[in-house]
Amino acid sequence: MQKLLIGLLLILFAGSCGTDDIIDSAKDLLGVEDKFTAEIDGQKWAAEIRVVKKESSPVNSFTISGTSLDGRVIHMTTVGIEEGTYRISLAESILNLSLKMFIGTYTPDVTDLSTLNKATGGKVTISEIGIKDGKHYISGTFELTIESEAGTVEITKGVFNELEYKEEQKS
Repeated sequence: MQKLLIGLLLILFAGSCGTDDIIDSAKDLLGVEDKFTAEIDGQKWAAEIRVVKKESSPVNSFTISGTSLDGRVIHMTTVGIEEGTYRISLAESILNLSLKMFIGTYTPDVTDLSTLNKATGGKVTISEIGIKDGKHYISGTFELTIESEAGTVEITKGVFNELEYKEEQKS
């Protein structure tokens, strides 16, 4: 109850602070940990909506997608479901003696699909796949380079930590 009251007080003082400051303060007070974060051109980004899917058809893959409160979306799909580093191109994967690849996209505005741009560089590293408290999870890091008509977008210091997913049921 006390945490709720403090959260409401923070909202009352919203006019004097930036939205990100209020959200960060409320998360700290409520003990909410960001599980999917990055820096986009040096600015902090955190996914408030996260979706992770493990699929086996048409290929084994993990899809990791996150949307921030301001509508920026990072989306990655690995071609493979093992721990390790996934590269953006087949040539780059072969140079690293691996066939692990991924596809990544970024859009600065979830409501405008014309702003959707494909990653042209980067990597995704799955560092851990496990089960905690009976729930499947995936953890790792990522970095992406996005080329668009507006210029280059650098996504760095990307982390996804213990993102839950459901194990696909075979029929």
